[in-house]
Amino acid sequence: MPLESKQTDAVIGDRCARRQKPSFGPGKQRVQTLHLFVLTAFAVAQPVYDRVGKRPTFLADMGVGPAAFVLIGVAFSLVLPLVVSALIWGTGKLAPRARSPLHVVVVDFLVTVAVAPFTYEMLLLPDWMAVGLAFASGAFVTWAYFRFHVVRVVASVASPAIVAFPAMFLLTSPAALDFFFSPSKIETARWKPVPVVMVVLDELCGMSLVDEQGNIDAVRYPHFAELARESTWFRNATAVYPYTWQAVPAILSSRYPSMKRPPTLADRPQNLFSVLAATGAWESTVFEPISRLAETKREPRANRNSGALQQLVSMLPAVGSVWLYDVSPPLLRSRLPAIPQIWFGSYELASVDAAQRRGVIRYAVGDDRQAQVDHFLNCLEDSSHPQLYFLHVLLPHSPWCYFPSGRRFFDDRTTSDVMFDALAVDELFVEHCQQRYLLQLQFTDVQIGRLLARLCETGIYDKCLLIVTADHGVTFKVGDTARAATEQSLPDVMSVPLFVKAPGQKTGILSDRNVESVDLLPTVTDFLGIDLQFPIDGRSVFDAGAERPEKILHTEETVGGAPIRVSAAIMNRSRVRQELRQRFGAASDPESLFRIGPCADLIGLRAADRAQRADSSVEISLSPETAVYWHDQESIVPCAFEGRVTAPAVTENPVALAVAVNGTIRATTRTYRLDGFRDRFFVMFPESALHEGPNDVQFYSVSGSSPDYRLTPCSVRKSGPD
Repeated sequence: MPLESKQTDAVIGDRCARRQKPSFGPGKQRVQTLHLFVLTAFAVAQPVYDRVGKRPTFLADMGVGPAAFVLIGVAFSLVLPLVVSALIWGTGKLAPRARSPLHVVVVDFLVTVAVAPFTYEMLLLPDWMAVGLAFASGAFVTWAYFRFHVVRVVASVASPAIVAFPAMFLLTSPAALDFFFSPSKIETARWKPVPVVMVVLDELCGMSLVDEQGNIDAVRYPHFAELARESTWFRNATAVYPYTWQAVPAILSSRYPSMKRPPTLADRPQNLFSVLAATGAWESTVFEPISRLAETKREPRANRNSGALQQLVSMLPAVGSVWLYDVSPPLLRSRLPAIPQIWFGSYELASVDAAQRRGVIRYAVGDDRQAQVDHFLNCLEDSSHPQLYFLHVLLPHSPWCYFPSGRRFFDDRTTSDVMFDALAVDELFVEHCQQRYLLQLQFTDVQIGRLLARLCETGIYDKCLLIVTADHGVTFKVGDTARAATEQSLPDVMSVPLFVKAPGQKTGILSDRNVESVDLLPTVTDFLGIDLQFPIDGRSVFDAGAERPEKILHTEETVGGAPIRVSAAIMNRSRVRQELRQRFGAASDPESLFRIGPCADLIGLRAADRAQRADSSVEISLSPETAVYWHDQESIVPCAFEGRVTAPAVTENPVALAVAVNGTIRATTRTYRLDGFRDRFFVMFPESALHEGPNDVQFYSVSGSSPDYRLTPCSVRKSGPD
């Protein structure tokens, strides 16, 4: 072969060899490691810092101390990228040919994870399109990274993020402020030693307590009426936020919501608890299950004595669940591991000492709410020292499971009303939700009666400043969610009860002043003669100055921006009184709450008089499947049933059902559409329909029209094995 041909072949072979080499080969190990640090910072570290940094209460509840907090930064900004780099380097040593493909896969994964949340949440694309765009974007950026030098330069330029992200997390995040910076010191100069009792109920629309004449409905709610007779009832009181995690801090601190995360003591150093603690005179008993303003020092519930590494490890499963949720497409999120409730500031298991009488007491979400009230009432006692008794309890908040008697028709640890938080599009479904809500509201009324009796028994009643209110309201409107800030629902969501009984007050006063939940802290300090140190947004409900011309409501969308502003007379637009009368009839009828459904005129009739056999019947599945009733106060009353029509196939036409208990029809219902199929139903009848031991509960499908209804017995599909 001629020499020139050999030289030409050699040049071509050299060019081919260069093209076959990865454009970012092992000779640039330091740059490769730097870029892996950058990609890990954007894909993993920054999202973790962003979420954990806004959850100081989660860190406190997990028992994470300052050393473990710093270790979070070390783990995600140093250890994790080093492990990734070491994995690629070690693979190159053991299997050189596998190194480059692994490097490509890792870069592609990190890039895709970094861009995925933007495609899922910000572009508002259909799920399948968002997922495809995320993977396509990751693949394109990865190709460009290995193909073009300028892209790798961009990665190098972004390298300050490796230090900037952990620095911001450890120095400026809300969690850092909570760990390393003491809140402003609260000082007080004078005070009157008056006992203070404040009860904050949850998810209670104040208009639900009102009868058609605009007074407290003394038939359904005799104890709220009793309270109104010796206190000032502010009928026009409203909340400033429709969710507890902002609404309760607004009550305690007299500050409107201003941040898109749960406020902490570092954010609201001036609050009811810190102000009274600063006097050095008040002893406090604080039941604060959701908010975190009562802590004057860090009080971790777990890992108190463990090392920093163990504290870090204990929080990783929850943090991993949150990160995985953020980077996963919406269609897969329902199959992911559940995010622990402690991430949201709620405990799944409580470790409360029922004998504790002073200090901060935190129950878990789902804990027996009757027991919580019992515990609080046992804490009430007269003392030579002024006392602060504060109770926030999730009543009448869902899960709705209590009869007025205190018996439960569902287990409040397991039942879920999550479907109600979705858009309610069926009138009967909304009625059933409101039915259970009203029963639990009557149970709440009983607890108010027990509170008043206990205060009188201990001698505190006449001496104390007593405040009973709620954090926010709730609406039961077809087409709206429970906290919808729509034109028709605003009065219900904003309305809260507010009763203020001054020391020694014996005469009830009805006030329609425009007051808001942010007015409660200055009301307390006004009675106690305490001057507040820092600015507030509220003023005493008894301030004789000019009234506000409008009301303010912040929502998740408006926090940090312009709030919703409405007329001070917005409660005049409420239709709750008419709604209750239309759906449930007169309060004077003790069983009116159960006389609902499509064939309510069947209730009270003997089923045998209308029953007939048919060649085919409706098949249903039920929970519970049996109705065994015991008088034991702790046992579940089997008078609420959830189910589905399983055969024949459900069409657009609803299936009407009647329920006979021991031969007498006690309730009617029909199927409604909740999750794409019109096959779900719920039905409930009064406890008085049951007798001790097993009861005969029969379901019938209803055909025809009033008064010529025809009943066909339903067959029940058993959930157990055949």
